[in-house]
Amino acid sequence: MEAPKKEVTPVRLAVIGGGAKAAALSARSYALNHTVGDRPILIDIYEAVAEGANWSGGSGYTSGHQTLCTPIERDLGYPYVSEPEGVKRILFERFSWSAYLIDQSSRVHLDWVEGGRRPPTHADFAKYLTWAIKHSEAEVIKGRVVGLVESSGKWKINYRPVILKKSESLVYGHAKKSAESYDGVVVTGPGPASRVKVSRAGSFVFDGQTMWSKLDQVRVALDQVPPKDPDMPIVIIGAGGTAAAILAWLAANGQRSRNFIVISTQPAFYTRGDSVFENKLFNSRATWLSLPPKVRAEFSDRLNRGVVWNSVMGELSGIQRINFHYGRATQITGAKANARVSYLDAYDRSIGVDASVVFDAIGFDGWWWLKLLSKNSLSKFGGREALEANEVMGDDLAFNPSVWKLPPLHAPLQSSQIGPGYQSLMSLGSMASCILDAYLTPSDL
Repeated sequence: MEAPKKEVTPVRLAVIGGGAKAAALSARSYALNHTVGDRPILIDIYEAVAEGANWSGGSGYTSGHQTLCTPIERDLGYPYVSEPEGVKRILFERFSWSAYLIDQSSRVHLDWVEGGRRPPTHADFAKYLTWAIKHSEAEVIKGRVVGLVESSGKWKINYRPVILKKSESLVYGHAKKSAESYDGVVVTGPGPASRVKVSRAGSFVFDGQTMWSKLDQVRVALDQVPPKDPDMPIVIIGAGGTAAAILAWLAANGQRSRNFIVISTQPAFYTRGDSVFENKLFNSRATWLSLPPKVRAEFSDRLNRGVVWNSVMGELSGIQRINFHYGRATQITGAKANARVSYLDAYDRSIGVDASVVFDAIGFDGWWWLKLLSKNSLSKFGGREALEANEVMGDDLAFNPSVWKLPPLHAPLQSSQIGPGYQSLMSLGSMASCILDAYLTPSDL
């Protein structure tokens, strides 16, 4: 007579945000649960809008029509190495980009290959993410997370559930606490756009997060050329990927001949290509860890912050009148028919530039999730400054217990010291492996 099997308590993780990282984690948890170990890893995704929303074109951050810059072969399971064979097979057969296309129809995959394997649009990528999450065993909880609360060595999630979809917007209910307790939390997503202070210039000012859902208003503002100065420039604040995407949209929508000023602490757009030499570092862990922390930070910044892919730069090549002003924008004020951008130059002098329209693209707050913690929780580890120090993050992309006195919190966006590809789409499979494999025991493998 067989001895009864011992009941195993599953690992339960909460992922905040239903984008690419959530999809990769969901795919890997499915593969692990169906191949190795007896202790399942359960994923709950807390998503405020919809799976893949930030890529869809309906929720800001993009129009959805832009082309994905990261090669799509770097999909949810990439790079498919150093895996137990069964995990690798499930990831590729069930969750790869090719599997997604074939699931639509064999003709879709055929057309993609014979059409030259063209990069998908952001909206197409959003559909892929949605498909992958739905084909996994992850549970999606629709709601806006408003707090992370420590409870008996685990996490509880405070969130406002979606209670109604009213026209184009969602209505959220009162905050409630999650029914489940979580062994760990994974925070994902770019966070809200960082914004320069604006005073009385609303109809002429747009930001890199919300402008994509206000394109009709953008077109109206662009058509209102100040009669006294028809050559008044369009001002872009910032010189990273968001700024370049905005300029590319403007160039493609009849504004190519306008006068542009870019205000930034970069003197130009820094380009990013698909280099075989850089790519080797994304999945060569030993080589990466042999580099000193300063070099790792410089390399990650070079590829992930304030850089523009060559494919986007090609769309900007036809813009003739564009000038860079070195400085840090401090305020945007409005007049009757235009706006004025104030900035501090390299010598801390205050400079003002009149603008017909302003696009604020200074970036996003990658530490947005700290606002979900209580003051008491923040006091346990010293806040952001303590977490920005070198060697405070482990191989599982969670902050080390020597500094972090709370349950495990995995923060891929802050993981540049561990690997250069976990912040972006470059190594989604490796990112998921780092986080989930830490919850396996030796007997699972």
